[in-house]
Amino acid sequence: MPVNNETEAGARASELLGIPQSVLSVIRLPEDRAWMAAEPMRGGSRLVMSQDDESVLWAGPALSEQGILEAWRAGRRTEQERFNELRERNSIRYSRDS
Repeated sequence: MPVNNETEAGARASELLGIPQSVLSVIRLPEDRAWMAAEPMRGGSRLVMSQDDESVLWAGPALSEQGILEAWRAGRRTEQERFNELRERNSIRYSRDS
C-alpha cells in the first residue's frame, strides 16, 4: 500500500506502533522515497516506511536518526509480525496515559 502524504504516513505508523497519530512526528525522506515517524519523547520509537510498498524499519531509542537511516539504506527491514507485541504494549501504555 503506497503512502502518499504525511497524514497517510502518520496513520500507518500509528496502526503499526499502537501510538496515537497525534503524538507522532512525521517527516518525508524524499531521497529515500520514504517517511519517518517518531515518538518525540525520551525512549520513543522511530519508524521508517517506504512510500512505495509495505516495507518498514523500526528502531528503539538506542538507535539515532542517522543510525536508522543508514540501516534503511543498507536494506534492513522489520517483519510486520514483529509489531504485534509492540503495538499491544504501546496501546496499554497510552490507554493509561489518557
